[in-house]
Amino acid sequence: MDKLSKIQLCFFLVFLFISCQEKKDPLVKAWIYNDSQDQKEQLANIQQYGGTMEYGLTAANFIDLQPDGSYTSYISFFDQGKWFFKNKNLILVNRQKQILELAVQKLDDKEMVCTNKMKRKVYRFTGMPNQFTSASQNPFSAINNRWRIKAKHKESDAELRARLKNHFSFWEKYFDWGV
Repeated sequence: MDKLSKIQLCFFLVFLFISCQEKKDPLVKAWIYNDSQDQKEQLANIQQYGGTMEYGLTAANFIDLQPDGSYTSYISFFDQGKWFFKNKNLILVNRQKQILELAVQKLDDKEMVCTNKMKRKVYRFTGMPNQFTSASQNPFSAINNRWRIKAKHKESDAELRARLKNHFSFWEKYFDWGV
């Protein structure tokens, strides 16, 4: 094998290695609602994307999209299920088979702007890495958000203590992640 053939083989192997690398899905992130817009920025988003701004959300609201297709979210209530991306639509299907369809208007590494198709609301999210070693370390997991789920009955003192402990655990995990 001559020198030129070896160089060509090396370039081919490098190209093959790079092309076989798994491409990371840009949606797989913890998306934190961005409430830091001033009124001028909010009006620009409304004019650009249609709909109205969602005023009831804060930086405590999120959508956590995992690479295995599962999600948790806290938009108007805590929810979990499977997510799909099809035709520029982020589709969240919860465990009760209810669907939330968000039209993704803008997506890059740091920001996702989407509109709620049913309510015609514009949501702006900031993307943050969400690689956690386990669900117990993920502040957005169902394990760490049991406190958000409305009680189905009057809770005992022990249940209230467990809910409060879970609430504190969430904030501990959230601040550990944020730092």
